[in-house]
Amino acid sequence: MVNTNYITSSNQTALNENDESVGRQLIYTPMYSGSGTAIITYSNISFVYNASYTGYRYTSTDNYEYLNPYYLHNISIAYKLKAKKTDFVLYAKCNNVLNTHYQAVRNNVMPLRNFNIGIQFNFNKP
Repeated sequence: MVNTNYITSSNQTALNENDESVGRQLIYTPMYSGSGTAIITYSNISFVYNASYTGYRYTSTDNYEYLNPYYLHNISIAYKLKAKKTDFVLYAKCNNVLNTHYQAVRNNVMPLRNFNIGIQFNFNKP
């Protein structure tokens, strides 16, 4: 599955006579972004690969300051066990596989490569 976004969002009215934001992209709203996901399932095992792109995001209303775009890659593997009225999913995830340094908000560093493991319970009604 592939998803892409093209968003233009701007101020249409000046708040004061020196307002340079009119007609410019709103802060923290990327004009281009997208993601893609591939899922491979064999028997009770699933492997998921996800890649996402976030484009330039302006941090000033006059669009002179911005954050650089970035790509993130995530992988996960899951094993599904079925019981009578409950399904159990054991999973392991690796987020930010390539250890990308990025900022979603100016001066707020985001996590580098990180891992999640867990168990998911799905209760099925008869």
